Amino acid sequence: MPEDEIDILIREAKRSVAEAMYELSKKLMDENPDEETKRMSFNLLKKAAENGNSDAMYDLFNFYVDENDERNTFIWLERIVDKQDDAMAMIQLAESHFQGRGTPKNNEKGELWLKKAADPEPNGKNNKIAQHNLGLKYENGFDVIKNEKKGIKYYKLAAGPGQEYDEALHRLGGCYAFGIGIEKDLEKTTFYFKAATEQGYYLKEDNTGYRNKLRQTDREKLDSIIKWVTSKENDFYIGKYRNTNEITILKETLASLEKIYKFLGELSEIYIEDLRIIDLRLRYSILAEELSRLAYNFHFNE
Repeated sequence: MPEDEIDILIREAKRSVAEAMYELSKKLMDENPDEETKRMSFNLLKKAAENGNSDAMYDLFNFYVDENDERNTFIWLERIVDKQDDAMAMIQLAESHFQGRGTPKNNEKGELWLKKAADPEPNGKNNKIAQHNLGLKYENGFDVIKNEKKGIKYYKLAAGPGQEYDEALHRLGGCYAFGIGIEKDLEKTTFYFKAATEQGYYLKEDNTGYRNKLRQTDREKLDSIIKWVTSKENDFYIGKYRNTNEITILKETLASLEKIYKFLGELSEIYIEDLRIIDLRLRYSILAEELSRLAYNFHFNE
């Protein structure tokens, strides 16, 4: 960088121009600074943040996070929220209140800030991560009064058009599977699990190594089973098994499901945390329950 540009930054920094102080702080850290230069850089960064420079505020916040300084982390998080009206900062501020990090624990304030980030505009920031997190808290009673219907409300916001957050889509599938806060619905369970897959839910878990543990032969079998179960779910939706003429096909399907269940059980013992297997076992259980009920009714009415 030409010297005259540095001179300009120094002159502007002396005049307390926040942007100049921030840029000069970064330049001082560019080339193996000694301890005195580091102190000068930090002081400039802090002054830039105190004078309202957004980048400096975030950098100072991250510095205190790295230093495990909870009190100053909280202070700058509050300032960022106040100046930037940033949804992600609101989420972190909410968790600070929920966990008592840098401030006395206060669940009411935590809920307030998380709602501010989650609620649709104009009252909130319509942030899908906040919506999902608030849904989790309401569903399970984490830090807030348990209210499963409110949980569903926020999951649906996060999973809705324009949001389509994979975590929320997956949670909705689970809620419809077990009737959590909403009536059980096999078709919607499958719909939301499929939508979560399309939004990359399982690929994200790939990054942690879960699916990569699957041997090629097991992965091929699992992919084949998913297609087969999906086709049988679709048959169930369109009412294929509700006709007494289909009782033979129904029994054959149930027999195949029993074999699949054994195979999935073996896989789940090997690949304990693979979410595709966990979810497929859930879908299997729901489908088997519905088809078994149909078979029982046919037998009872004969």
